[in-house]
Formats: sequence, structure tokens, C-alpha cells
Amino acid sequence: MSHQEISILHASRSDFDRMSRLFRETILHTCRNDYTPEQLKVWASSPERRKESWLKRIDEQYFILAESGDELLGMGSLEDDDYIDFLYVSNRHLRKGIAKALYNSLEQKALDLGVKSLKSDVSKTARPFFEKQGFKVVHENQNHIEGEILINFRMEKVI
Repeated sequence: MSHQEISILHASRSDFDRMSRLFRETILHTCRNDYTPEQLKVWASSPERRKESWLKRIDEQYFILAESGDELLGMGSLEDDDYIDFLYVSNRHLRKGIAKALYNSLEQKALDLGVKSLKSDVSKTARPFFEKQGFKVVHENQNHIEGEILINFRMEKVI
């Protein structure tokens, strides 16, 4: 898939079902080598457990989708101008430049807003991608969700 085929669009509430499906499938497949089945199940259930929170994020954040035709390839969001909240790519379209296209759009939006640095809480799986974008680990987080502890990393980058 070439970059020309990827369209970056704004997300809306009507995209919730396909966004939650992409989120769930991506976590269950892409992250399976870094987290236990129990951790993956809890993490992947977030859209069902927290639908109103998701809808609020879609409404309030700079939330974008990567599409090709009618297919959702990935999604990303910027919260409070300097925090990358979501950056997920379909497990069927990894290593095709989609995460990079989404990231570049988010970073450009932050630059346009006058932001000097970006931060994100990044999974073990996504950490190498963020390191390639110039992010550095600030500290490790332990997230307690439904009896499971999920490790991720606060990362930051000066832009």
C-alpha cells in the first residue's frame, strides 16, 4: 500500500464501532507477545467498559483516522495539544507507514498549536516505534485495570 492510498480524516462519534473493533483486534493480535492473555482481554475490553469516555475523547480530542477506501487502517489522537492518547494501526496493515502517517499528522497539529514537546503513555509493543520518532522513556507506569497490572511507559519528545 502506497502513502497516496492513505487518507487522514477526522473521527466522529459515528466511527465508534469500527474504531473499537480496530482497537480490540490490534491489541489482541499485535500486543500478544508483550502482555498475558488476561492483560490483553482487560485492555481490549476498554471500548465496551468505557464507551462514554471514548465518545467524549472523540468529541474533545484532535482525533484522526487513516483510511483506504472504506477500510479503517488506523487511528490517532492528540489530547490537550501535547499528549498522544491513541495511536493504533490495524493488525492487518502493520509496517506500511500508517503509524508514521498518523504520527506525522499529530506532530504537525501540535507544532501548529505552538507546542514544544509531546508526551504519551506507550505500550511495550509501541515503544520501539516511539523511540524511532525520537521519544525517550521518562518512567514506567503500572496500570491497575480489573485486577490486572499493565506496564507501559511515559515517553516524551521535544519537537
